[in-house]
Amino acid sequence: MRYFFLFLVLLVVGCKSIPQPKGVAAQFKSQLSEPAFSTIRVKTFISYDSLFGRFLRVGQRVISANESSSLGFPYSGTLEQSVRYRLIGANQLQVVFPMKWEAKPQIAGISAGVLSAKSIAAISLHVQGKSFGNYQIDEVQLNNQWTEKPSVKVLGFPVQVGGVVDQLLIPKYPVLASELKSQLNQWILPDKMNSIFGSGFLLPKGLNMSSIAVDLHDLQFAQLGLQGDLLIQTRLQVGSNLAARSIKPIIKPLNAVDNSVAFGVYMTLDEIRGMLASQLKTNISQVDLRINPQNQEFECEVVDRNALRMRIHFVPVLMEDNSIGIQVNSMELGSLGLMKSLFSKSIKRKITNGIHAQRMRSDQLVSRLPTDFQGVQGTNIRVRLESIHYSQDTVLVLGRISGDWTLRK
Repeated sequence: MRYFFLFLVLLVVGCKSIPQPKGVAAQFKSQLSEPAFSTIRVKTFISYDSLFGRFLRVGQRVISANESSSLGFPYSGTLEQSVRYRLIGANQLQVVFPMKWEAKPQIAGISAGVLSAKSIAAISLHVQGKSFGNYQIDEVQLNNQWTEKPSVKVLGFPVQVGGVVDQLLIPKYPVLASELKSQLNQWILPDKMNSIFGSGFLLPKGLNMSSIAVDLHDLQFAQLGLQGDLLIQTRLQVGSNLAARSIKPIIKPLNAVDNSVAFGVYMTLDEIRGMLASQLKTNISQVDLRINPQNQEFECEVVDRNALRMRIHFVPVLMEDNSIGIQVNSMELGSLGLMKSLFSKSIKRKITNGIHAQRMRSDQLVSRLPTDFQGVQGTNIRVRLESIHYSQDTVLVLGRISGDWTLRK
């Protein structure tokens, strides 16, 4: 009677089915596709000091003109104190320059010596437009107040010539403003603006962005800096086998489609082996993993310290709860001995349930993505996994990351 009861228990245990994870099984592809390009809108504020700091430093020559200038003689200006900025109207900015001047005027073709002066010069300008490619600077105005009036040295003594210089300079303001307006409008063309990125920046090892395109919508002058919506078009590729490389952004007109970035996380078979070794509580050297394209599944063989073998056929699954799981298709156990062999199905079920219970959550995948890239930060981050594929040597998880993006510099 005792043995009959044991037989019934084994029969019930052996016939009990193992529920499969609910989700979409990964698909084999001979060549994996890349994430799609997508565009995010980044609320941006850049202080004037950060924007112009490298071009407008104290002691730096910021203006230099040769004899073909509107004044008819060479002159140059060196910045004596920090530049100041004043908001004077709707999208109207005045930039104030404390300057030290030098010029070499000529009278009747004869050099009048070296003229020197100090002043507070100001440029007022207004910007119109909605994005790169149609921004225009207009209403440029020039102002100047001498703090040390122009003088030239005669026999070693300074001689004031401010009145003469003003008579020469003031009528030229409209022409100088027109020339400056033309130059500024040339500088803000997308092709010219691309030079501000220099040689680009270095991406860290394990990250690739293929290319980056940027645009700036609704540019506004604020009291302390520029603000607007920076549009960034790119795609993120993350994987341990991606080498470090440089990338240079390109400025071009963009339209915001959505506010999420498509990403792809690439995992090598060695990484998958490590995950399986961790789940099976064994050393990675005891796990052999390969892909069977014909059967559209992974084949894993585990040999423990006692030379017992276990072969598992499985496929990754995109779960309904936005995580990655494993679906065990079949399992084979090596010699277990007489007693353990009676419970082989129960052992398989326990191992299978343990594997099915394992999950790679979306936040574990996103932890591989940079949280602060070149100053762009996100809040209210949301991640959606969209598909999972694998090739002969790589597993690829595709998804999108969205949030509220900001940039302050």
